[in-house]
Amino acid sequence: MSSIIWASPKATPSLYRALFGTKAPHVIALVGAGGKTSAINTLAWEIRSAGYRVIVTTTTKMYPPADGSLLARTTDQARSLLQKRGIVWAGALSGPQKLEGIPGSMPALVDMADFLLVEADGARKHPLKMTDPTYEPVIPAEAQAVVAVAGLDGIGRAVSDAVHRPELACQALGVTGKHAVTPQDVAKLLELCYKPKFVLLNKVENQARRDAAYEIAAALPKARCLGLCLKDWGYAEYR
Repeated sequence: MSSIIWASPKATPSLYRALFGTKAPHVIALVGAGGKTSAINTLAWEIRSAGYRVIVTTTTKMYPPADGSLLARTTDQARSLLQKRGIVWAGALSGPQKLEGIPGSMPALVDMADFLLVEADGARKHPLKMTDPTYEPVIPAEAQAVVAVAGLDGIGRAVSDAVHRPELACQALGVTGKHAVTPQDVAKLLELCYKPKFVLLNKVENQARRDAAYEIAAALPKARCLGLCLKDWGYAEYR
């Protein structure tokens, strides 16, 4: 039975170590919902503060960095900016609040950075997700670890409200859209979509969600499950 690891900035200075333990992946893809961008930002700045060069990019779409001076629109710009700043978001703006990856750039980005963090799934601000296996998630071949994220604020809410692609979730869970999401539902969605080895359970803000996190971890015995509230690290995204 899987146990859960609790993380906070005071008790667990390194989110990276809490998440991966003795593993040391340098190319990491994040999938799921409910905190991918916040997790990427937290990991990116932690890794950069340790002296490593970090690139953040996406195979789908993600929010651009709050500091626009860290955005590189080409691989040449990424290389130059990485030498100056040590941390880069690589991608092209597809709208005022969306960033797409640079086509064909993944091998070059892997070579130029010490760590590459990739947002490889979309959820349209929902805390939970059911994937369409015909085209998502978009995990790059270079990924050495895949982290599945779930927002526990989705528990207790109707599937139609809490889950991205609710119609697929209803089919997978055998419920209607009015069904209130349970911890077991969250575990089942994670297993069906990602068969995860690393799980980040976000927004554990009260005892009820803490209990739910224990239940989810117990249902995912093959995964290393981390429970936390990413906003405690100060990089949460609410745009």
